[in-house]
Amino acid sequence: MGSAFIKAIKWAVLFVFVIGGIYGLVTASEQSDIKPVMISVLCFGSVYMMFKSWSDLPGKVMIASAVVVVILAFFAQDQYVPYWVYRYTGENLQWGFYQIWAALVASIGTLVMVIVFLKFGDDD
Repeated sequence: MGSAFIKAIKWAVLFVFVIGGIYGLVTASEQSDIKPVMISVLCFGSVYMMFKSWSDLPGKVMIASAVVVVILAFFAQDQYVPYWVYRYTGENLQWGFYQIWAALVASIGTLVMVIVFLKFGDDD
């Protein structure tokens, strides 16, 4: 259980950096500025280094990981998470899409990936 949780934390950090890199590229494109590209290079470089040291993931875990990230990106849209946060708490969530997506990956994605690593991951 502890090993699966640590792997899920690594997974969440990896994908938060991926989302940060994507956010930097989109921001650079929208603002026609080179500065956010430097953030993207740093984020994608960190992802490369982390993935290079952790490349022994089974195929089923990789597929489940992609599915979880896509589903969480779908739920990060304005009509889902901000609406339900306002509905249940009365708070008007003013975060952008990428911040909500990263928060979902760090919270719900980590919990889902613990289950995926317990079921499909190799026992160390």
